[in-house]
Amino acid sequence: MDDSIYNDVSSFEEYASILNNIPGGDMLSAEKLCCDIISDTKKYGDYDVKYVCSSFMNYLNKLQMKTDDSYKVKGCKYLYYALYEMAQEKNIPNDITYTFYKDLLKTYHLKKGYKFHVNIENFNSDTFKTIKNLLSLHDYFSKYEKKSQCHGKVCDCAEECVKIYNEYIEKCNNHYSSSLCTELNKFAEKFNKHLNQDNECKGKITKLETFSGYNLEIIILIPIILIFVISFLFIILYKFTPFRSKINNPRRTKTKMYNNFDQKIDHIQNTPKYVKGKSINRSYNLSYYSEDYT
Repeated sequence: MDDSIYNDVSSFEEYASILNNIPGGDMLSAEKLCCDIISDTKKYGDYDVKYVCSSFMNYLNKLQMKTDDSYKVKGCKYLYYALYEMAQEKNIPNDITYTFYKDLLKTYHLKKGYKFHVNIENFNSDTFKTIKNLLSLHDYFSKYEKKSQCHGKVCDCAEECVKIYNEYIEKCNNHYSSSLCTELNKFAEKFNKHLNQDNECKGKITKLETFSGYNLEIIILIPIILIFVISFLFIILYKFTPFRSKINNPRRTKTKMYNNFDQKIDHIQNTPKYVKGKSINRSYNLSYYSEDYT
């Protein structure tokens, strides 16, 4: 599946702030957009349909005002994750979450005339679990940087980061080029750098292992470079060597070869042969009978 969603997780905190800080007046005005959805609440299980729809309509309004399309796409992905998290609290099935999300985007399109283009078809429970772990990773690291306490100890925030990160070591050593592992590797570098500067926790917390493997970009570039080099060499050979004439007229080359061969045969046939310094190509005097000499 496309795991590029993991590249966006670090920005989810910003989107969460937008969704969680919608003024009450805006919530009331958005209810008009949600009439159709509110009238069919049974379709969406135990969701608080009225509240969720009003919140999401306001959230989408704020996304629409942005000119950066990639910002909007990331924001829509976060919205799906937020809806999924609400479902986990009430044991709402994933198919209902998917339907509710699609209907919310469709309602906004119909009421506001703007369509958000986002692909969430391949998202599943594993995807959401990984997103949640990544968010926890960033949250614990933020607390560690601020020297906040986790379980009553400052270094325990760093320890929580290590626990979450280590769950992915085996996977990422085998699939280093995935977006998830690339993001985790970046996190490890940032974490280790901060740990080196922390005298309090440096001796207690183990550094995060960075992942081995080949960089996907390099793997892709190698055949491209080889193709370029081979093409360049072919051009040089074609323009500045006899290689061009051999390609352009192979028949002429073959004919020339046959002519040279014939010339050599003629030369061999016409060349006098010598045996012990004497030519064996000598003339012969033939005698014949004549009545004049009888």
